[in-house]
Amino acid sequence: MQQHSSKRILYIGVGCLIGVLVILGFAFSKRSSATITVAIAPQSATITINGKKGHSGMNNVSPGPVTVTAVHPGFATLSRTVIVQKGTDGYVGLVLTSNSAATNNWYETHPADLQASSVISSKQSDINASQSVKNTPIIQILPYIGPGFEWRVDYGVNPSEKAAQTPAIYINALTPRGRSDALFWIKSRGYDLATMKIIFTANPE
Repeated sequence: MQQHSSKRILYIGVGCLIGVLVILGFAFSKRSSATITVAIAPQSATITINGKKGHSGMNNVSPGPVTVTAVHPGFATLSRTVIVQKGTDGYVGLVLTSNSAATNNWYETHPADLQASSVISSKQSDINASQSVKNTPIIQILPYIGPGFEWRVDYGVNPSEKAAQTPAIYINALTPRGRSDALFWIKSRGYDLATMKIIFTANPE
C-alpha cells in the first residue's frame, strides 16, 4: 500500500514538473518571438512578410527587421521595413497607388478599400507623430521665439529620406548672434545638438 502511495506521489510530482516546464517554455517562446499587424488597401492585395506569404491582421515574426510587401494588379508594388522588438507587436499599413488606367478610380468604386485606406493613413500619421516625438523630443516645446523676435526655433521635414520620422530643427536668425543664442537655448533645455539635423533658414548679416 505504501509502495502504491509513493508511486502516486511520484507521478503527481512528475506531472507537475512537466506542467511547469510547458508553462515556462510557452512564456519563453512568447518573450523571444514577436508579431506584426498588417493593414493593406486594396484589401485583396497579396502580402509577403520577409519574402514569405503573409496576411492582413496579426502575423508571427522573428524579432528584428521585418519587410512587408504588398502586390496587386494595376497598382505599384509597395514595401516597408520596420524593426520589431522581442515580445512586441509592430504595425505596417500600406496604401497602394494605381499605376494603370484600369485601376485609376479604384478607391472611388470600392468603398471598403477607400475606408481601409483612410484608417491606415490615420493610424500611420499617429505612428509617425509619436515616432517623431520619440526621435526629436524637443519638438514638444516648439516653436519658440527668442527675446525681441530676433530668432525662432521650429521644426519641419528632414531633407534626408532615411530620416523621415526624425524632424529637422529649423532656426531662423538674421544675425550670427541670433544663431548663437538659438543654439545656446537648445542646449540649455538639455538637448544634444549633435543628435539633431539643424537647418538655418535666414542668412545672418
